[in-house]
Amino acid sequence: MKKVSGNAIFFEFFKLGLYSFGGPSAHIGFFREKFVLKEKWFTEDQYMEIVSICQFLPGPTSSQIGYTIGLLKGGSKGGLAAWLGFSLPATLLMVLGAFFLIELKNLINEESLYGLLQGFASVATPVVAVALLSMQKIFCFNFQRILITLLSTSLLFFLEFPMEQIFTISLGFIIGIYLKLGSKKSEPINYLQSKNNNLLIGASLVLFVSFFILVIFPIIIPSEKNTLLNYLAYFYQSGALVFGGGHVVLPFLEKGFVQTGFISEEMFIGGYGMVQGAPGPLFSFAAYLGAILGLSSGNAFVGVAFGLICVSIIFLPGLVIIPIVLNYWSQINSITWMRDGLSGVNASVVGLLLSVFLSPILMNYLENPKGLILVFLSCIFIFFSKMPTWLVILIMGPTGLIIYSFY
Repeated sequence: MKKVSGNAIFFEFFKLGLYSFGGPSAHIGFFREKFVLKEKWFTEDQYMEIVSICQFLPGPTSSQIGYTIGLLKGGSKGGLAAWLGFSLPATLLMVLGAFFLIELKNLINEESLYGLLQGFASVATPVVAVALLSMQKIFCFNFQRILITLLSTSLLFFLEFPMEQIFTISLGFIIGIYLKLGSKKSEPINYLQSKNNNLLIGASLVLFVSFFILVIFPIIIPSEKNTLLNYLAYFYQSGALVFGGGHVVLPFLEKGFVQTGFISEEMFIGGYGMVQGAPGPLFSFAAYLGAILGLSSGNAFVGVAFGLICVSIIFLPGLVIIPIVLNYWSQINSITWMRDGLSGVNASVVGLLLSVFLSPILMNYLENPKGLILVFLSCIFIFFSKMPTWLVILIMGPTGLIIYSFY
């Protein structure tokens, strides 16, 4: 596999971080469009394999996919560059949001601000639809695979239970083995062969084990003690225990910071609304919360610094596990029944994306006439024009502001 420089990886992901609205499912579509269809860094099979690996792991799925792409193309520096580039725009935006939320509300009324965010978010609907159609053709090409996809979608759409995403994907894996779905052995994606990369595996393992104490720290230390370590422990715990992407982390953070009284419900909800309209990973919400906590000291520098520290901490558990898993993936991939299972996983992943497309992406607009207009316009731009996605987003944001302000 041809390597790419860390600088090149950083700038590719930085550009994606500027316009990747819509949450984890939309990010998967953006990554596929960029690195499979345009840059051809990976084949469809390789990319879906990366997606499947990351869907199995705790943490922010889309950021893990980006980090894995960086690792495979540029080693440890490439992985760091991919994560930093993709996360930086949203992180800076959310830190600024902590400073200027009240001022923004004074300049733009609440309805107009909501319309602006809805305009941005509406672009996710056609982006995810395109990704789903393409993945369906490639990975759900027979009746058995379609059934797995529909089963996964039904489980996730109609039922709510703990760790539902990991359960559904695991069920797809088991069904794939039972049905002997089979798949050709994919091109190897392993890169962890050099001594430096072996050191990376060791360092990742040490970090993962060492910081595991932060997962149980909030359980054994009273939450009313608002110490620095307690703050960091809640961020790390949220990042370590979440399956299914950034949306799932919000209840963990609400419990850790609102119910404990560290942050007011008003400030928490205000930041939550902002992050829904921000590009890039939803874990950037941690930068906003960290900045709010830091600003309570009365020092602006502390607010910025703590925002950056907190967003790094929440990402850490989901990223350090990637090199460990990749090290053994090529061996796992050579086993026939494992490939049978992965065929089922691929179909389940399509079902997972379909469930997210139905709710919250599509359902969010069905009872909202203004939202339906925005989705309709976004679909026209994406499906029938040759405009780049970032330009459509720039158009739809002000369009949403106008529609919600005057109609």
